Amino acid sequence: MAGRSTSSSAATTVAAAAPRSAAALHLCGLLLLLSSLLPLGAQAQDTDVRGAVSRSYAAWQSGEHAAARDLAREAIALDDGIASLVARRVLVLALEALGEPAEALQELDQYLAFELTPKDRQWAEERAVALKASLPAPSTADPPPEPAPDPPSEPASDPVDDAAPGGADPDRTAPVLVAAVGGGFQQLGSWSYGAVDVDGSLRLVGALRLRIGWQLGLVGGQPCSAGEPDGCVSALNTVAIGPRARIPGPVSPLLDAGLLVGLNGGDSPYAPVMLGLDVGGGVAFVPGPIGARLRGAFRLLSAPIGEAGPPRPGAMVTFDLEVRVGR
Repeated sequence: MAGRSTSSSAATTVAAAAPRSAAALHLCGLLLLLSSLLPLGAQAQDTDVRGAVSRSYAAWQSGEHAAARDLAREAIALDDGIASLVARRVLVLALEALGEPAEALQELDQYLAFELTPKDRQWAEERAVALKASLPAPSTADPPPEPAPDPPSEPASDPVDDAAPGGADPDRTAPVLVAAVGGGFQQLGSWSYGAVDVDGSLRLVGALRLRIGWQLGLVGGQPCSAGEPDGCVSALNTVAIGPRARIPGPVSPLLDAGLLVGLNGGDSPYAPVMLGLDVGGGVAFVPGPIGARLRGAFRLLSAPIGEAGPPRPGAMVTFDLEVRVGR
């Protein structure tokens, strides 16, 4: 018995040193919270509960772990509700310091039954890991004890989109900025272009975003005029700006529309500026911050300003590399 007492005392000193500094400040905060949560009625009983909790906390701070354990149990007996939350923490720490990890784990299960803040739950889970590690190894002669149930854990966060209660919250899960660059093909009237696409969108509210895009179309070998039968190289720059709706998630459908400004370049014989509309949609596959996007659009550009002629319908298809920034 004497040898066991000496060993228990040494374990008490080591176990108490580890959680005391981190837990003391947190227990002070919980004591202040406790005083504000107690109802104003039945003040005599409330005074008893507060006094028992305060005495148990003071005993634990001074290293009187046995007294802290008994006073904490007294406070819990007076009120086993939210008022005993601090006392339950003191009881777990005192039992741990007294070298009784199995009993401390049982009390920790009672503590975890309350609705806890994330910080309090993290403390409880860390203590559970430490207590389980300090349990004595089971004897080969005796049947192993039933394992203590693991504390409930928070659901793992999706690296792309966290699910809010009741479903995904677009305000919280949609990326702040999405940038894309890629290429494809576009047809405008009788002109066929290879296309370079650069696109960016900024979150406004929910699934609604503001999109700005720039496309460069290049074509060669088509006649510019009757006097140039060998053709020429023409460049069509278009800038699109407008709203985009994008559903957040690893697979993100999107719809957008915008105003178009077209600028002829290269050896094009046409006037430089055209105006029009762009309506498109597609789907993005983004399992992480980087993914891919396939988008198609219907485009309608006017005849170059200053020239007569009907609007020119067209279409564009692009495949882009996409990068998402922010949440």
